[in-house]
Amino acid sequence: RATGSEANVAFAMSKQGIVSDYEGDFATGLRHHLEAQRGFERVGDPAGVGYAMSRASLSTYSLGDYEASLQYARAGLDAFGSINHGWGMLTSRCRTAFAHLGLGDLAEARRDFIEVLAGATEGKMRYLVLYALTGIAAVLAREGELHRAATILAAALDDPGQLPQYRVATNEELERLSGSL
Repeated sequence: RATGSEANVAFAMSKQGIVSDYEGDFATGLRHHLEAQRGFERVGDPAGVGYAMSRASLSTYSLGDYEASLQYARAGLDAFGSINHGWGMLTSRCRTAFAHLGLGDLAEARRDFIEVLAGATEGKMRYLVLYALTGIAAVLAREGELHRAATILAAALDDPGQLPQYRVATNEELERLSGSL
């Protein structure tokens, strides 16, 4: 704040949100992501807005508010789409898929995860491939295909390319799956 730069403050708030999410304080994370989003809007940074909305989706997913998660993910997708930001669009689409999963709409979740998997594979974005695979495993688990789900989930989560922040949305699914085996 001492720099007087709204962009710097928004960036710092965004990072504070990530730290809060990582520590499991998703309500505080959400508050930081929304403050970052407002700052990025004021300075006209659509990538920043997309990033903040996508992260807000992850926070609300972890809070169990899947409808809000879907709305934030779609807002992130729109912001990233306005500048044709490939990574951002795929990440936000993966977050829409997790929100659909939380809402019990398995067909929509599967469709989104498969689209992300295809785009991430084409773009050689390994971490997003792994993120999509964890989601596909979660869909399979919900559909009762536990062995396939466990195999895919274990491989994706054990891969050294798996980013810790992408594991947040899979913790619930991992617990559900392990309880079913």
